[in-house]
Amino acid sequence: MTETDKNNLIKEVLSEEEKQFTAYLDEVASLPLAPSIEKRSFCCNTSRSLYCPECYKLLVPTAECPLDIPEGDSIELPFVMDIILGRKERRNSSSGVQMMVIRQMMTQIDKEIHRDIQSDGKECPWWTETRLFDLNKGDPVPTYPEELTSMSSTFVLFPSKNSVPLSSVANKIKRLVILDIKWTRSGIVQLDPSLSMLPAVHLEYPPKVSQFWRWHNGGDGMLSTMEAIYFAAIEMSAALGWDKERREKIRNIMWIFALQRRAIIHQHMGNSAEQDALPLPFSMEGKKLQKSFRVRKDGKDSAARQKRNGQSVFYERKDKETINEASEKVHTDRG
Repeated sequence: MTETDKNNLIKEVLSEEEKQFTAYLDEVASLPLAPSIEKRSFCCNTSRSLYCPECYKLLVPTAECPLDIPEGDSIELPFVMDIILGRKERRNSSSGVQMMVIRQMMTQIDKEIHRDIQSDGKECPWWTETRLFDLNKGDPVPTYPEELTSMSSTFVLFPSKNSVPLSSVANKIKRLVILDIKWTRSGIVQLDPSLSMLPAVHLEYPPKVSQFWRWHNGGDGMLSTMEAIYFAAIEMSAALGWDKERREKIRNIMWIFALQRRAIIHQHMGNSAEQDALPLPFSMEGKKLQKSFRVRKDGKDSAARQKRNGQSVFYERKDKETINEASEKVHTDRG
């Protein structure tokens, strides 16, 4: 297979997987919520929903989750990862924490079925080596002194002028460093200068639209942390020649993401008639509406920032007009 044929195949796989991922989220969203999923639980000294971002405990019975994951080998990834939560980021709003919940669940499955994961002589599964470093809690930024060579097997997932397509070095990657930070403060050096020494990779064919329920100013192709992990795994597995059945197992890492999205939809539908008429928070209209609320909340500070960036206050007024148009469209579409 030529390099061109390989790239076309990867592009085709990513395009199809984007459709399958959206269909999967819609399928999960159509399921009714079980009472135990709707209620909150007390964990780590506060009330939680679905999972605890502090201890990574899943707070709903696995039998009531949208996917049945009976055995550890039902989730396979082509890399291990270090997730670095930035100093100004909150665990409650971090989607990367969901990966640690999955990791802890896979570890628990190993214990329940009494499997010795090293007894067969194979390489340890990814969840035994996946780590999260919370800089807010004083965790040190991991260092990779042995990796800073031309033979490095540790790469950081971060789009920059020096990054290369992930698929082009898929056979070299063993560990992927994931930066769980907002796009507005996405400089690697802001976390730690040593991370900028790692070779950087980017998604070659990222989805243009994020299914995450929070807005950002990053533009097309900017995803939440969990989405970035997911599509990085898909792109890398395609480059490594995994078959379709093996690749489809990767989708299992997104069921907590899908579960949270489903809960948001049900909560949205359960609100008053006026609130229900508003667009869903992960839709384009919903994200524009969130942005308009942020502009109103910031007030003068927002206007000052626009002036410093060479923008006029008319931008704020125009954005509100866009929101009004979007809201009118939603009402029209609903008849």
